[in-house]
Amino acid sequence: MFKNKILHKKISSLTATEDCVNRLQNMIDNSFEEVFDKIKFGSNLYDKLSEQFTIHEWTIALIYSLRSMFPQYAIERIGGKKNKHFGPDILIKLPSILPSREYFITIHIVDYQNIDKIDHENLIAKIKENWQNEQLKLIETIVIVTNTNENDDLDIFDCKTNIKYILADKLKQLFTVIGYDFITRN
Repeated sequence: MFKNKILHKKISSLTATEDCVNRLQNMIDNSFEEVFDKIKFGSNLYDKLSEQFTIHEWTIALIYSLRSMFPQYAIERIGGKKNKHFGPDILIKLPSILPSREYFITIHIVDYQNIDKIDHENLIAKIKENWQNEQLKLIETIVIVTNTNENDDLDIFDCKTNIKYILADKLKQLFTVIGYDFITRN
């Protein structure tokens, strides 16, 4: 009888502690949401990155951010001058339910001024040719276009491909999530 009371007390004490911690986390999150201007933060961060970062630095910043947000995925920088194959700047590998297989997402980062250098119509075919095999299956191709604004001619993104384009507005949203994750984690 005495033993059951002790066990019950420890369990209820643990539950109360967990409940308190959960409520505290919710209060912190709610308070942060109430005073944090996401739109202003995302725009401000995007503007600073656009002013100061080269494509190489955008790549490093995105890899760092994605790795911290998704530590369970293999996120690699594979682009750059040493890249012998046609390839993306970032490769994200995700596990499959089969142990001998993985899925992958490619991310290409390009400045708006260089957007016409991408062969949009053949991008996915080239990626599959150089990267996809029996162990790796492409599930998404993303092109992040930096330094865009609402006055830019964005007709190039109307091509009939399965490429996901991320322009300034979505990039601001992405960096808002990255910034929020960074702030709340640290």
